[in-house]
Amino acid sequence: MLAPVVPPRTAEILFDRPRPALPRIEAKTIPAVHPPSDPLDQLLDRWRETPEPPPRLSQEVWRRIAVAERPAERPGWLARLETAFARPSFAVAFVTACVLLGMFLAEARLSRLHAARGVQLAQSYLRMIDPLLETPAVPAVAARHP
Repeated sequence: MLAPVVPPRTAEILFDRPRPALPRIEAKTIPAVHPPSDPLDQLLDRWRETPEPPPRLSQEVWRRIAVAERPAERPGWLARLETAFARPSFAVAFVTACVLLGMFLAEARLSRLHAARGVQLAQSYLRMIDPLLETPAVPAVAARHP
């Protein structure tokens, strides 16, 4: 193992030199630190009397506690509906559902109208081909949609 290389003179100076004496510090008394005077302190010192509680204070306190602990009455359906629509997520979902339902009902109505128009075209075509045809063949679609 290699030892650190220290010139011999430096080592003597560092370790063999007498240490100087530290200056002596005399103990001084530290003055007490007082917070600045607050005007409110004087007013609080003058206030020694505690006021009398109002009459029936404990009864009023217990009445308020009983009212607070009483289970809330169930709100009516209108209040619940208003609470539900107050949430934006529910309102957006409701409007989206209404739009989709309207589109579905419009498509169902148009589909029925197109089916009835198809039956009318088929009947007019049959009459045009065979004018003596008394009872035209009515497809099942026309029987369902008068």
